[in-house]
Amino acid sequence: MYRKLRVLPVWIGVISLALLIVRTGDAQPIAWSSQDVLTDRYPTDSVPTFMQATRLPTTSGTHVDYDAFMSRGDRTGAAQAEFTTPHDEITSDWHVSSGPAPVWQLLPEGLVYDTYLAGTQEPRLGLHLIDINGRGLHFEGLLGARVPLLRYGTTNAVRPEGLQIDAEGVARVRIDFKDEWLVDAADFRGGVPVSYGYGRHRTKIGYYHISSHLQDEFLEDHPNYPRVNFSRDVFILGHAYYVTDLLRVYGEVGYGFVTDVSEPWEFQVGVDYAPCGPTGIRGAGFFALNGHFREEVRYAGALTAQLGWAWVGDTGKMLRAGVHYYNGKSNQYSFYNDFEQQIGFGLWYDF
Repeated sequence: MYRKLRVLPVWIGVISLALLIVRTGDAQPIAWSSQDVLTDRYPTDSVPTFMQATRLPTTSGTHVDYDAFMSRGDRTGAAQAEFTTPHDEITSDWHVSSGPAPVWQLLPEGLVYDTYLAGTQEPRLGLHLIDINGRGLHFEGLLGARVPLLRYGTTNAVRPEGLQIDAEGVARVRIDFKDEWLVDAADFRGGVPVSYGYGRHRTKIGYYHISSHLQDEFLEDHPNYPRVNFSRDVFILGHAYYVTDLLRVYGEVGYGFVTDVSEPWEFQVGVDYAPCGPTGIRGAGFFALNGHFREEVRYAGALTAQLGWAWVGDTGKMLRAGVHYYNGKSNQYSFYNDFEQQIGFGLWYDF
């Protein structure tokens, strides 16, 4: 009960600080329905036929019968439509027609399905300087990335659409500063996600392998600590939805078809609020929440909260700095059943 209660002021602080910063910065929003954006998404000088918009005919002082207009074969605007539908019942004066598909690209720029900002097992470059359970300062280093290999879709680097295959990998190492820079453990993950995106929706399926290793230095200092060979080969299915240009919600399920120590099922849910376009030097505020629930610890899992400042480049790469808070079963899987409360500073680079 004490552990649950002591988390409450942290969440209150996270929410309060988030409300102060989320409206700051110079991030550029994505105009999902704007024709201007379409010219950046395709390599041709003009917007392709299937994304071209057709404006309804209008007459001063009258209104368009939208159904009658759409039923006509000629929608160029030259044909007259009946002007009977009240103006406030017309939801849009643009219509998108069907047409040819996007293009194949090898080694494209940008990710269709962005990395979860507060996901502690996600592939990225990063570092954490954190206190764990009040026992002193630890360093966690993340050396990894998710890189696009092949896309059948749009050519823009920021929020591209279409079908994409990626490759990912990350090594996560923990070092204990107070114990003469002792290397405690390391986790290694690699996988191949396949994602599809259209509009505000993103879906991901894929495979990853993860294994955990206690280091020899730690075992020499802790000879009685039980050594476990935690590993998983997992199929995953995830879906994300952009509520606004800046706000994303997501959920993911993973099933381990080959496991050692771990159990098959895991679930993730989360919220990311971050700039979605180039921010310039000033940057913009971000916050992220992630819940990760694992069967081997009876779905106790962990909650992660991050809050700080982010900078996004022209190609969508994001650098973040801020406060990192973690509460739950350890995210170093050599200690998978140990409770940890982490608080400190983080620096993350997603590309």
